[in-house]
Amino acid sequence: MDKIIINGESFRVDASWQGGSQLTRIENQRKVFEQIISKNHESYVYLDVEQIKEIITGIGEDKDKDQLVEDAFELLKDYPLPSKVRKMIQENENDFEF
Repeated sequence: MDKIIINGESFRVDASWQGGSQLTRIENQRKVFEQIISKNHESYVYLDVEQIKEIITGIGEDKDKDQLVEDAFELLKDYPLPSKVRKMIQENENDFEF
């Protein structure tokens, strides 16, 4: 594994008492949550604490802040971001000196 790109957090409010598609969405998210917690979700690579420390140390040990920011921008270029986020990054990228 050569990079950690994104965490899987999200937030959405659905009203179970409204039934229908909201109940279906709640149940689907409950199943996804259970897969993640039980370490069975196919989209996640599960690392132990030592693996995480090793990755962080390998990425940042010999880099200064500017190099880390530049690396973060490079990672984001390959990730499908919402257009508003992509625009904000592009508009502000010049504020950083690399």
